Formats: sequence, C-alpha cells, structure tokens
Amino acid sequence: HRDLHSFPTRRSSDLQHAGGIAVARGTFYCQDCIFLSNVARESGGAVQIKTHGAAIISHSSFSRNSARVGGAMHLAGGSTLLSYVALSNNAAREKGGALLFRAPTLPYTLAKQVPPKGEEALYAVVPPATATMLHCSLENNMAIGSATEAAVGGGIYFDGSGSASLERSHVSSNSVMGPDAEGGCFAIRDGGVLYLRDSVVSNNSAAYGAVLRVHTQRKGDVSVLFNNVTIANNSALRYGGIVSGYSHAHAMVVPFTFAGGRYFRSEERRVGK
Repeated sequence: HRDLHSFPTRRSSDLQHAGGIAVARGTFYCQDCIFLSNVARESGGAVQIKTHGAAIISHSSFSRNSARVGGAMHLAGGSTLLSYVALSNNAAREKGGALLFRAPTLPYTLAKQVPPKGEEALYAVVPPATATMLHCSLENNMAIGSATEAAVGGGIYFDGSGSASLERSHVSSNSVMGPDAEGGCFAIRDGGVLYLRDSVVSNNSAAYGAVLRVHTQRKGDVSVLFNNVTIANNSALRYGGIVSGYSHAHAMVVPFTFAGGRYFRSEERRVGK
C-alpha cells in the first residue's frame, strides 16, 4: 500500500485546494493507495482533478480527509475512474462530504487559447467533470454545515455541473447535519447527471432528501436515473425519506421501462414546486 498522508515538503493543512494531489494535466494512475487525513482549507481534501486532468484509481481508500467543500475529492473537470475504491469517514464543512463536482464556470468552461500575434483569439468549450465508479463504497461521509451555510450533500454534491455513474456500489450511512441540511447522500444544485445501477443505498439521513435532494432554477439541466437499486432505511427529519426536490418551475417525473437493452419512457407525472 502507498499511504498518501502528510507530505514532507508542506503540510496538507496549509493548502487551499487539493490537500494531497492536484492533477492539472495528464493522467494520475493510482493502485493500492491510502489517502488518509489530508486537509485542504477550501476544496478537495485529498485530490483535485482540474479541467485538463484525469485520474484512474483502483483498490484504494479515502478516509478522514476534509475540506470546506469536497472532503475527499474536488472534480473540477476532466474524467475520473474509481474502481474498488472505498470513500469513508470524509467530511466537508459545508458541501460534498466525499465528492464535489464544481467547474470554474458553469455549466461549461469557455477556455481562451493564446493566439499568435495578430491573430484572433480562439475559444474552446471544455465539458464538465465526469466520474465512473465501479464496485465502490461511500460510507459514513458527512457535510457538517454552519450557522450561515446549510450542509448539503453528505456523499456527493453537484454544484451546477458534473456527471457521475455508480455501478455495483454500496452507499450507506452518509449524512448532513442541521435542521435545514439537504441530501444525505446525493445533492444536485442547478445541474448534474447521476446514474446509479445494481447498487444498494441505505441508512442515509438528512432534513430534506435522505437519499437525493434536487434544487434547480433551470430547465433540463438535471438528470437522475436509478436502475435495479435497493433503497432501504433512509430517514429525513422533515421531507423526503428518499427524494426531496425544489424548482421555481414545474418538474417532470418520468418512469422508464428497461427491455431489450433499451429504456422506454412511459407516462409522465407533473409535480409542483
């Protein structure tokens, strides 16, 4: 095992972002690693993946890492693959106990390319972060909150962007603290894509939305699909033992049927604000 804890050149608690590793370009490969007790003052207690970075992490664990947002990881862009990774007992002071999806500019980053002298500047649209999680566990992660900021997303928080796919994973006992806390396990604000398949979600807790809290002011920017997921023993202090949502407009709840390798949409149900 490689224990990524307490770097000798600089204490992780002195870092603003990425208490352990920041990936700005290229791909970070990691196998049989332990990310333990790393701290960042702002985001990404252990790891931050930036716009042009990527990470492949397998058979590893993130435990007791902390930051203001994104206790274990801040995914600001690029792509991340987690396989047989355990994220447990990580904490955020405000949002995203384990993972935070937040791009520099939402919902996409418009990156200016430096042009040759005399030529017009070029711009490139950089898509938001994506994460694929296979055979992973999210357990006992927490967002704490404060007197001025409600805790949101005990496990994963999507702040206007990001896409996460979890398959054959176990999501348990994540929580947010406080009377207005939202999304014990997952929380999406104004944009994000969440796909959960062949997994178990249990014993998560929040005031609003023990499993999922959605808060959006934009149309069509949130997509959530659960396929063959066992959901059990989750609890909400106020509303939504499973899901709680808020929208300034109406939202559509659309059930799907999966057959022959395809999803078929059945009748739509309109829900209020």
